[in-house]
Amino acid sequence: MGDTNLATEEVVIVADRPPVDVKETSSQVTLTTEEIEELPVQSLEDVVNLQAGVVDGHFRGGRQGEVQYQVDGVSINNAFDNKSSLSIDRSLLQEVQVISGTFDAEYGQAMSGVVNAILKQGGESYRVEGEYYTGGFLFPGREDMRKTSDDIHVTGTHNMQATLSGPLPWDKTNFLISGRRYQWDDYIRSERRFNPTDDHENPLDRNSPFIATGDWDKSPLGYTNEWSGVLKLSSNRLTETRISYQALFNSRETRPTDWKFRYMPDALSIKRTFSLAHGFDVTHTLGASTFLDFSARQNLFDYTDHLYEDPYDPRYDATPALNSTMNLGDYFYQGVQLTHYIQKTTTYIFKGSVVSQLDSENQAKAGFELSLPEVEFGTPVWLSFINNELVRKTGNHEQASLKRFPVMGAAYVQDQMNRNDLIVRFGARLDYFDARSTIPSDLAPQSAAAAHAAE
Repeated sequence: MGDTNLATEEVVIVADRPPVDVKETSSQVTLTTEEIEELPVQSLEDVVNLQAGVVDGHFRGGRQGEVQYQVDGVSINNAFDNKSSLSIDRSLLQEVQVISGTFDAEYGQAMSGVVNAILKQGGESYRVEGEYYTGGFLFPGREDMRKTSDDIHVTGTHNMQATLSGPLPWDKTNFLISGRRYQWDDYIRSERRFNPTDDHENPLDRNSPFIATGDWDKSPLGYTNEWSGVLKLSSNRLTETRISYQALFNSRETRPTDWKFRYMPDALSIKRTFSLAHGFDVTHTLGASTFLDFSARQNLFDYTDHLYEDPYDPRYDATPALNSTMNLGDYFYQGVQLTHYIQKTTTYIFKGSVVSQLDSENQAKAGFELSLPEVEFGTPVWLSFINNELVRKTGNHEQASLKRFPVMGAAYVQDQMNRNDLIVRFGARLDYFDARSTIPSDLAPQSAAAAHAAE
């Protein structure tokens, strides 16, 4: 017997979501692509901040480090401070789940909230999307503040984003690739009256004439330049198995706005951040009611705060100590910031779970998570002026960089029971943490020993 096509009438199913779902056992909000597109937002962070109980990333008055951020169910938090290490454009979000209370056993390292971003993936047809917006600041009638200008720079803020998705030549294999360029210039303007190397005609005589070599060029005092992108590949070629690979990256350069440097902006240190989260996800169906999930990810985070990349750069030696004067309006007129801080984290994450619908009333889930971070932070080379002489310190000093290799793991089991109008969720979770580091129980002898060694 061959196949036969039967024409039937169109069936339309409409479902309404109630404002308050009495069957929900936790404070959870789920936003779909359509809902996100209607919001006045540009990133995942903006979506989260619009939810009830969230103010500037703080859930219910908690700290930012108390929120667990996930992408497709795997953490993207930095092990150093437990904050999100990535910025995700709203155009990539298929769904966003925001949980602000009564977490299931599968969620750990979350005291205030959980945010899970589900990324879009390629479809069976090619699709191109993009957007661009620009803008600037204008404060008419407020020029007396001396922080703004009556000129408007229409491209002071602009965002360009493009996404291409569709099928690959291999059967049942799709791709999605996206890129974003974001630039923001602060409305507070700088005027380069001085250069960091400017000094008195006779450096040893502070009463001799001061020689300023600035070109008086006007530019934004603070700025942010960012590149970000996503690559996602997914395949259903294997029977009952779905395999996907995804990579998300951010590269950001920021110069903070510091009003004291308004006449010497080139002396400000620059903050640079590069973050990458990539890895494989595998879903295997064991039957009509059971499936397995496994994820292996590598999260990279590299943050630096310095003016010149090399702490031994001769340009540091060519500048005098950073100086300002109240007599001239409390601003810096010579020298540079000597900050040289780094924070690097490399984390390997392995996560797996099994979900089974045991019967019409019970859904059980069990899983594990292993996180192996390498954390480095501090100041490898410490720069300071002592008696008007630039001094560099390395090795054993208070601000030397440190490396740590903690181990974090967890295992959990949970069940959800639905019976008539009663919903019960219960579970158990075991967390493991080994800092693989020690500190003295009494710091006083250590401080005395350090002081004696310094002498």
